[in-house]
Amino acid sequence: MPRQYDSVDVIGGLITVTLGLVASYISLGYPMGSTVSIGPGVFPLILGLLLIGLGLGIVLGARGREGEAPAFNLRAVVCMMAGMVAFALLIGTAGLVPAIVACVFFSRLAEPEFRLLPVLVLGLGLSLLCWAVFAFALGLPLRILEWPF
Repeated sequence: MPRQYDSVDVIGGLITVTLGLVASYISLGYPMGSTVSIGPGVFPLILGLLLIGLGLGIVLGARGREGEAPAFNLRAVVCMMAGMVAFALLIGTAGLVPAIVACVFFSRLAEPEFRLLPVLVLGLGLSLLCWAVFAFALGLPLRILEWPF
C-alpha cells in the first residue's frame, strides 16, 4: 500500500536539514563580526539556514504525494563511501585529477551497468572543470597531478 507521502523526498529533506544544522552549529565557533565588517562565521551560518529552509520545504512538499518506501541498496552505499574515501586519500598525495577520477570510478560502480570509457570521460571532464574554477580562475594552490612515489 502506498504511503501518503513521498519517502524519498522526506529522507532527502531530512538529510538536507541535518546538513544545515551541522553547518549552522559549526559557524557558531567563528566570529560573526558586525554589519560593516562581517566575520568568517556569517557565510556558513547563512548557508546552514538556507539548507534548513530548503530541507523543510522538501519535507513539506512531500506530504500528500504517494510514494513507495525506497529499498536499501548496500552496494550503492559501499561504492559511494569508497569514492569519498578514495578522494580523501588521493587529493593530498596524488593531486586533483587522480582524486576526482577515482571518486567517479568508485561511485559509478554503484550502478549495475558499468562502462569504463564514460567513467573516464566524466572523471577527466570534472577534473578539467575543477582545475579551471579552483586553480585557474580562483588561483587556489591545488596539486593537480603529482607522482607520490
